[in-house]
Amino acid sequence: MWGILGVLCFVLLSSRFRPSYRKPQRHFDLPGAVAKRIIKGDLKVGSREDGSTIARSPCVSGGCGKPGIYTCSQCKLVKYCSKTCQQNDWQTHKKSCQDPYNSESWNPQWVVKGREPAFIGGEGGPALPFSREVAHFLWGNTPAIDCLRLSNNEGMSESVQKKFRICFAGESWILDAWRINIDKMRASASGSIRNIVKTVNGLPERYAGRLTIVLNDRDPIVTFRNALFLIVLANAGRDPDSQESAAEFVLHLLYSVALTEDQNACLTRYIFGLFADESWDRPGDTHLSVADGRIHLNFTAAHAKPFLDMVFSGYDWKTAKRGMSKVMLAPERVDYRDRYYASLKPGHRTSAARYRESGILLPFGIPKEHFNQPNRTMFSKDGEWLTTDSANPMFAWDPREFFASGADYGCQSEDVVGCLFFRLKHEFLEFARRINTFDMEIHVEVRDASELSRKIKGGGLGDITSFDRVVTSNVSDYVGIDTVIKDWGPLLNKNSKHAALLAYSLNWHAFIPNSSPDNSARKSPVLDSAMQRAFEFLKPSPRDFAPINGTLNPRMGTFMMKLSAFHDNSASFREYLDKFRTHEVAALHGLRLRDVNQVSSKINIYHHSSEDRVV
Repeated sequence: MWGILGVLCFVLLSSRFRPSYRKPQRHFDLPGAVAKRIIKGDLKVGSREDGSTIARSPCVSGGCGKPGIYTCSQCKLVKYCSKTCQQNDWQTHKKSCQDPYNSESWNPQWVVKGREPAFIGGEGGPALPFSREVAHFLWGNTPAIDCLRLSNNEGMSESVQKKFRICFAGESWILDAWRINIDKMRASASGSIRNIVKTVNGLPERYAGRLTIVLNDRDPIVTFRNALFLIVLANAGRDPDSQESAAEFVLHLLYSVALTEDQNACLTRYIFGLFADESWDRPGDTHLSVADGRIHLNFTAAHAKPFLDMVFSGYDWKTAKRGMSKVMLAPERVDYRDRYYASLKPGHRTSAARYRESGILLPFGIPKEHFNQPNRTMFSKDGEWLTTDSANPMFAWDPREFFASGADYGCQSEDVVGCLFFRLKHEFLEFARRINTFDMEIHVEVRDASELSRKIKGGGLGDITSFDRVVTSNVSDYVGIDTVIKDWGPLLNKNSKHAALLAYSLNWHAFIPNSSPDNSARKSPVLDSAMQRAFEFLKPSPRDFAPINGTLNPRMGTFMMKLSAFHDNSASFREYLDKFRTHEVAALHGLRLRDVNQVSSKINIYHHSSEDRVV
């Protein structure tokens, strides 16, 4: 069951720094001790107060730092190394331990106040994801995938010596606005390096081939963030301690709204290094090769200046925190937040809510006060939060994997953000090891996806003229499946029967009536069938549907949110593909739809199994 997500897989039918326009402002006036460490190169960019890294779930008693052994029996969110530490920390921990979010009796504000929630017609904020600025999609909103998935395709052992080329094509503006009746809209599923990380980490342990990656996004802010993440990990070298520090640093650059003083200084150093060559501030394209020639960045001055305006800004952490809170904690969106929280277990709700409030991605209870420098890659030059209130890093990674990592690192499953922390660290640490061991090069571009395809066809990337995988995210939602096939089909590697063009759709169901319970009539067979399956699987009780305080029972709301998981929309998705003549268009360009998905599996929640077949 895909819910509303449709996945496509097409295959070939045959087998230096000069800010001339702005003077650096006060956030570069670093403390003397930090400035000296920049010069010496001994900045400590781990997550702890002393700059060291977090090896396992620690004792949260202030300054202890020993591994956590005993779990708080009440909240089950934190650990201590001893009863003494637990007793010493009680006055600090008491408030969070007794957090209302961690109670089974917690209720959303619409229940507490006895009013109709905004999302079903009550008074309240906008129904669409909310932001103060023009939204930038920094995190992505679908779980990371291994885009090669060699075990299902070329084979793991057979690929140890193979050469692979992969293109992550990024996003496009709408060309046919009539398709979804919106004048201009952005693809929302790019935003981070997560798919690159998963793909590289999925290669054989002793991979000895050559891997070439093209990473593109038309948003310069997303692109320069991605470039920084890759450069930090590539510059970690082969020292395990440096790799571990780099992994935690990138984790916070990506998902924390504030940094430590040393992390901020390290970010400053990398930005100075990236733009040290004065040639970037000129007409035309600039090409930079960094990290010993492993990373190539192509951009223009017009691309760079908005990003540099951000990182040169002079606002303080309080201003940034206020900018984030205006969006992430907007009072007019409380019902939408509470609807999400109502679907979570108490511990998960508490962990998620505290992350939303603090913006610092750390295991629960670990001190955050030393994260006191704004992460300027997430804010406008005026300190406004750049993304929407629906942005959530937990949507970008497989929860089964981050809960498994939490267990491996001694983190309680109730602390969902802590589990995610350890999963991210694991992924970035492994990527740092591989990028410093494997023969890899990464080309980072700032273009519309269609424009990039034309550049490649015209020889703009030299001998990079075909790919084993082209990953187009949900670009098809905005330019149409036919355009994606026309742009990228000719760029598949004709010498590989496993070469594939990957696409998915978030908006397809809007074109097909009764394609999901969400767009079906109240008494439609689609809704009735989904309800029947959901009742069989979830086994709700009558009290779950009874109004509370004269308004919507949150359990009822959660039940309705889950209905799409119990509807098999395969037939509707095929109808969507037929509506836009997908098979015909693919054939015109020498492609066909795979009968069996070999990269992204169809997940059948209702039958507790996973199927590999086209949806």
